[in-house]
Amino acid sequence: SVVWQFYSKRSKEKYVKLKREVL
Repeated sequence: SVVWQFYSKRSKEKYVKLKREVL
């Protein structure tokens, strides 16, 4: 569904941000 795609996209960005901060 669209909502799931939106949610997964947002969590992906959050994950990338987290990774950048850690590294």
